[in-house]
Amino acid sequence: MAWLAAGGPVTFRRFAPSLCVAVAYGCYALLRHVDMAVYLALLRAVDGLPAVQPFGDANAVLLAERCWRLGVNVFVPNACMDTGEFNYSPFLLHLMAFPLGGPERWIAGLSEAALVVLAIALLPAATSRMELIARCFAAVSSPVVAALGTGNIDTLIFAVSAVGLAAVPVRRGVVRFGSYGLFTLLAAIKFYPVILLCLMLRENRRILAAYAVVGLGVCIAFLAVEHAGVMAALSIIPSGPPFAGTFGAINIPEGILVLARIPDGPAIWITWLLTAVALVVAWHRAPAAAAFPEETCLTFLIGGTAILVLCYFSTHNFFYRAMFFLFILPGVFAMGRTRLAAAILLLMWEPLLRFLGNGILLPVAGGNILLWLGYELLWWVVMVELAAMLIGFARGEVARLLGWGPARRIDDATVFTLPSASHDLAE
Repeated sequence: MAWLAAGGPVTFRRFAPSLCVAVAYGCYALLRHVDMAVYLALLRAVDGLPAVQPFGDANAVLLAERCWRLGVNVFVPNACMDTGEFNYSPFLLHLMAFPLGGPERWIAGLSEAALVVLAIALLPAATSRMELIARCFAAVSSPVVAALGTGNIDTLIFAVSAVGLAAVPVRRGVVRFGSYGLFTLLAAIKFYPVILLCLMLRENRRILAAYAVVGLGVCIAFLAVEHAGVMAALSIIPSGPPFAGTFGAINIPEGILVLARIPDGPAIWITWLLTAVALVVAWHRAPAAAAFPEETCLTFLIGGTAILVLCYFSTHNFFYRAMFFLFILPGVFAMGRTRLAAAILLLMWEPLLRFLGNGILLPVAGGNILLWLGYELLWWVVMVELAAMLIGFARGEVARLLGWGPARRIDDATVFTLPSASHDLAE
């Protein structure tokens, strides 16, 4: 039967990754209750920067809100936050100040986990057995474990983004406008989701202009009110070590300078130079005549790609943010890019594979450094491929808006169709 060859009924293929997350989450919780030592050993192997206490990030946000209500400047290290500081948008503090009661750490963390499980079910159903297996492995991979374990606000960004991205292809313009409103709300909370508004390029010129005017007005009003808090939050965006638990274009320059015992001042300049070269390569590899997948897959593909490309080339990112690869995988499989999908899976399981690899290579002089460098190079290759997709999408949409390309219609919005990619990873 066709559905059996595809991996089972459509309902099963849609909900299986979510079920895997829920089961894995329950197993981690049970193991923590039964044997803390084994739980911590497993966490150290799977998570690049494991946290002993669950939902530490959620607790920090809740603590910051309480301190802020007391009049404490939470954007600088303060005693109220145990010398910690609040590095998110001030809008989040206002959002939590509604008289709905402040959920404690466990309630907040478990609620975010439940939202992630539901959000994964919004992704397009797998179309083959291989894709289903791959996406189930991705759903229980290291960044998802790290995100759910810390209760970081990125889990909320992920869940709400999934709702918005699922609604973008809906024919009713008011629903799409609601999606862009959600993306704007998320940008007011943690800045980087603003890149999701690139999906407005899929609208026709009249609607795009209207949305742009409204969005610009909201942005100006927000900055007029919260300029000081936004600048303070941007100035203290946290960073991590280049050797474990993070990803970013800066990791290789910074790591090599650290190994060479050279001050890391030049690292940012080297990163910008490498980024410029990478974007030139991506421009030339961008698919100019290739078929992107159907509406829902395309929306998630571009949304996830935009987030990861922006974050990778702009700053350090803690590893949990790689959970946005889950948005990308359905579109990558739909385009037949199986090698790229395999590379993404390797990156999502990087901490565990490096943990195992270091156990084997550690006796070899420099073996752990070579493994780190190999993974960092794989990150560069994957991100250049994703940047090429994003550039191809944007280039095609701009051409359509200027009347230089073909178009098809979704209700009152004209949407450009790009033909299929002629390149594949490592081919």
